[in-house]
Amino acid sequence: MDMLKFVKQKSNEIQFILVYSMDRFSRTGDEAMTIVYELRKNQIYVQSVTQVSDQETAEGELQQNMNLIFAKYDNECRRRKTIAGMREYVGRWCSKPPRGYSKKDGELVINMEGEPIKKAL
Repeated sequence: MDMLKFVKQKSNEIQFILVYSMDRFSRTGDEAMTIVYELRKNQIYVQSVTQVSDQETAEGELQQNMNLIFAKYDNECRRRKTIAGMREYVGRWCSKPPRGYSKKDGELVINMEGEPIKKAL
């Protein structure tokens, strides 16, 4: 069952959703703020263990929203860096080479173990 549906159904029994940090709850920013708002209407609060804020104050709500927005920003930065790194390494072998191959300057080369395999194919 979807966690949010479950929590809403059990709203008379659940007061908090505890997360390690707000980026573990969501990395969508504005969508996450909407979810938090909907939960708050049911008297359910999302609370970070490492980013504590009093959500019943305007300052606490602002702090939590900033944490959600920064989680989205951090996710977008990681995405951009990952894509740039992948483009830089196009054509290079980035992981452990398959049996019969070795890596040299990021490219695959057949090693001694691979010579008989090459001849067989």
